[in-house]
Amino acid sequence: MNIHKVRDNLEQTIYGKEIFMSALQDSLHLTSDVSALAELEMMLKMLELNIQDLRKILADLEKCSEKVEYDSFRTQF
Repeated sequence: MNIHKVRDNLEQTIYGKEIFMSALQDSLHLTSDVSALAELEMMLKMLELNIQDLRKILADLEKCSEKVEYDSFRTQF
């Protein structure tokens, strides 16, 4: 496994969580149960924070990936 594969896997993880978040948001409109709404809202908030953290990690990983590419290009000459 290399840094590019890790980056791709992280992108797919974020994408999957965004789809799940969208489904949860749709569920908010389908229930009138107050406790279920509170649970959905809590899950959405936690998921939103998780996605934000994963995006920060992805940004750092992309910087590392760029450095790896630069270093490998530079050592070729």
